[in-house]
Amino acid sequence: MNQILVSKPYKYIDKYRIEIEKEQKAIRDVIYSNNDKYVSKISQIDQKVKVVLTETETLIDQFKKKIGDIGKNLESTKKFRE
Repeated sequence: MNQILVSKPYKYIDKYRIEIEKEQKAIRDVIYSNNDKYVSKISQIDQKVKVVLTETETLIDQFKKKIGDIGKNLESTKKFRE
């Protein structure tokens, strides 16, 4: 009798432990698959950001050159008027 009373709770616990482990494995699988998706998305975004930064730096360099040219033209115009 005592053995039956002791074994019933363990059978109950084991039954639900197995179900919980299956559920945790399913959750883990979903998380791992989502991680792969997000890692690829993050790397795509990183590439896009690098392109935008490179283009921005190029534009800034072009603007600096144009501003320098405008400054030189103003100086030559001043000298011509004097």
